[in-house]
Amino acid sequence: MKRNLLLLFVCTLIFPIHAQDMKWEGKSVDFSHGRLKVSDNRRFLVFEDGTPFFYLGDTAWELF
Repeated sequence: MKRNLLLLFVCTLIFPIHAQDMKWEGKSVDFSHGRLKVSDNRRFLVFEDGTPFFYLGDTAWELF
């Protein structure tokens, strides 16, 4: 039991350090459809060609 807790504790210390070293290499947003603008009905974000833009935000409330 103590060994499992010690292993869990060590993993929780090592993983965040390793996760900070990883860099994102892709595009953050694909602007191949043009720039973003507000839709005609002022309710959504769309690209210049009319393609809808999916906006997703996330908050980890369960961590607090």
